[in-house]
Amino acid sequence: MGNPRRKAKHPGERRNFTGSSFLQRVFIFVLIAAFSFTLNSRYKPFYTYYNFPYGTKSLSMGNAFVGIADDLTAVFCNPAGITIFQTPSVYASYKTDSIHYDYELQEKDFGTYSQEYNHNFVTRLKNINCLSIVAPVVFRQVKWNFALSYYRCIPYGHKGYSQGTLTTLARGKDTERTTVNFSGSSGIDVLGFTTAFHLMKDFAFGVTLQQFFNSGIITYDGAGAAPGCDSSTRTEKLEGRNLIFGILFKIYKDINIGFAYHTRLTGTFDSQLQCREDNGGPQEFSTISDIFIPEKFSLGTCIRLLPTLNLSYEFSRVYWSKGKIGELPFPVRGNFSFNQADIINHRLGVDYGLPLKKVSLFFRTGISWDRQLFRGADSANVTARGYSLGCGVFFLPGFLIELAFMHQRARWQEAGYFDPQSFVNTTYKNNTLSLALTYHFGIKK
Repeated sequence: MGNPRRKAKHPGERRNFTGSSFLQRVFIFVLIAAFSFTLNSRYKPFYTYYNFPYGTKSLSMGNAFVGIADDLTAVFCNPAGITIFQTPSVYASYKTDSIHYDYELQEKDFGTYSQEYNHNFVTRLKNINCLSIVAPVVFRQVKWNFALSYYRCIPYGHKGYSQGTLTTLARGKDTERTTVNFSGSSGIDVLGFTTAFHLMKDFAFGVTLQQFFNSGIITYDGAGAAPGCDSSTRTEKLEGRNLIFGILFKIYKDINIGFAYHTRLTGTFDSQLQCREDNGGPQEFSTISDIFIPEKFSLGTCIRLLPTLNLSYEFSRVYWSKGKIGELPFPVRGNFSFNQADIINHRLGVDYGLPLKKVSLFFRTGISWDRQLFRGADSANVTARGYSLGCGVFFLPGFLIELAFMHQRARWQEAGYFDPQSFVNTTYKNNTLSLALTYHFGIKK
């Protein structure tokens, strides 16, 4: 643990269902104690990976998507949703995150002198969010849809820094600053194999097999990069597989219900640490452990209030009390001092279509309340509140472009730097921007 004082489908074509993008691996990992060994042990930055959102439309609707699932991110949010596609289609989305933590300035009077301590954490993340292709096939007079997808469940491509500043005030100012720069590449990825079909006219069923693979690499540079290191590199890999089951059905003319269930993931996590010192040779450490990512289920509904106005709501529960996180992937470092408890999330989204002569426009907005596995000093789970906006344009035969923006904010209390019995306010902000392109083959004017 570092010491701060060391040197340190066509959108309008949906017939039976509206649309939803299910917060994938909502139950997949927490990024809470980010770079814990670079910071004071009481500071635990997190990134909400286990609530990691996929899909631009989903993001723009506050991720209230499981009752809609009408784009190719349905492969992980609700596999039944891909039954909507009548022709082969491809989907690609790209996402950026700008994350900032601010820790309240702390002061301590020692009589003859006083000290101030401040800490902040800044990172940017850019990565391909999802690539997917779907094709319908008729077999024994039943239309099956098959999809192959790639998405990054834990991206390591962060670039940023963590910085602790200790200022001693007497007759003058003596400032001691510890900075660790970091950058990453690759990540822990997923290949998804999905099939879905209609059990009856208004009742669809789908299932996705997720295979986890690939390695993520993160490099730290600066005093405190790891105990006894001037710089270090971590290479981490998660291997395992699980299933996602989805159901989508119409209970009334303008009301759709969606349900998704992620089975527990049992896998192995391999972490390799290479430590480098200025005055010594490199050292290597290896850790292999089991990880049990718990089940998650989501229930959502979409109500068509007007012919072009949809209201979507989603409820999800992650059974963290039945999971075993152990050494979580980057940058969580087993720094949990609380019991794991189940988490409940709520999301609400609106989608409004505006058909014009040559194009179709879509305007979306949403809000979300996502609880985190991490708890603050008051033992309450931290809640990240999100507000989102987005739009989509359907132009040219079969071509759709979508854009989404989400702002997330959370506030909690940490134990103080000078006095662990005192509390320090911590603010988390994240601005996310996502762009998606969809092309439907065979669509004519």
